[in-house]
Amino acid sequence: MNQLNRRKFIEKSLKGSVSLALAKALAGVSLFSLNTGCVKDKGKVVFQPGTATSFPYLEVAGDNYEIGQVIGSYFKDNILGLLKGRKKWFGNLKAFVQGKGREMYKGMLLSSRKYFPHLVHEIEGISSGSGIPFDDLFLLNIKAEVEAAMSFREHEAPGCSTIYLNEGKRKLIMHNEDGNEANYGGMFIVKATPPSGVTFVVMTYPGIIMGNGPAMNNAGITQSTNYIASLDWNIGIPRYILGRAILEAQSLEDALSLATHPHRAFAYNHNLGSVQEKKIVSVEVTPTDYEIYYPDGLYFHTNHLILESTKKLPQDTGYVESSSMLRYKVIEEEIGKIENQQSVSEAELVSILSSHRQSPYSPCRHPQGAIRGRTLGTAIMNIEDGYVKFYFGNPCESYQKKHNQIFKLDNNFFLQYSDKKVAS
Repeated sequence: MNQLNRRKFIEKSLKGSVSLALAKALAGVSLFSLNTGCVKDKGKVVFQPGTATSFPYLEVAGDNYEIGQVIGSYFKDNILGLLKGRKKWFGNLKAFVQGKGREMYKGMLLSSRKYFPHLVHEIEGISSGSGIPFDDLFLLNIKAEVEAAMSFREHEAPGCSTIYLNEGKRKLIMHNEDGNEANYGGMFIVKATPPSGVTFVVMTYPGIIMGNGPAMNNAGITQSTNYIASLDWNIGIPRYILGRAILEAQSLEDALSLATHPHRAFAYNHNLGSVQEKKIVSVEVTPTDYEIYYPDGLYFHTNHLILESTKKLPQDTGYVESSSMLRYKVIEEEIGKIENQQSVSEAELVSILSSHRQSPYSPCRHPQGAIRGRTLGTAIMNIEDGYVKFYFGNPCESYQKKHNQIFKLDNNFFLQYSDKKVAS
């Protein structure tokens, strides 16, 4: 990626009087505001701003540092907006790792460098492109582990809701990506091709390495993840690093091996699929155990452990009994009302993810009073036909209006829209 290799020049330009747009132009970065296809020129970056109904979209290829640097340069304001919106919370995390948690921070970084050095380089690239200190960004990427070590969650922990359908040739993973409201409007979609040659598209959080949000790669591997409010942790590989590594998995076996890595630091739920193998799997991991489950028919998951081998892990009962369990019960009851589960439609299942029952801890979440969790986006991953649809914001609004961005495996993830008004 010769054009982007001039990163030292870009860094100097960003620090000086040369504007960000000029620095990108000098680096050979192309800006597009129209519907775009795949990037044939390895040195070219494609960017499309978001709208009121769509995520910003970025295409980039190169080494991990370069990919991170481009992400950091385009989405600096998104990251700064998140840090500003959660200033007190983040300050508490920093105070902990600068004091009692210093060795934990060092250990997490050492483990990440040992097993996935290229992914640490990616975070270093985000730091370079955004100008935000690496230590701050790495801290964002181990926030769940740090909160568990602090035994304190000042803000409501994030949560997601997932429905699986595995019925004959119909194989779907449908996922509400929920998080703190400070992320709303800051999320974006990246189509990236790192040195492995595996291209993937992923819904991405500001400041967090790619992989926490729903994704599909050109080997047909799909992933979404659910946070688990674990009270247990190890000094090991952070969950976000493992989620990112799975984006380059070439097979379901590869993805499962990464999800269950013996040096994992924290609990997680991985919702995985394989277009090539026509399989869907739910994986619950803890720092000490894991269980792999192959759903048949309808299955669902929120943010607590439910499988026999893993549910014994100590979890934050306050969080489980409020946010996670309330959403779980709503989904369970709504699925129970479906008369013929074998012929259930995508729209019927999205209507469950759009439910406001038990608000503000409903499957479709909106901020309410002191509760700042919300649904940031929805993804529908079709494992049979090989495509993913991303919906901006709450599904109660975006799905009804068909505001989505579609990426299909058989056309190299050419960006398409259901609502042509979005692309205009």
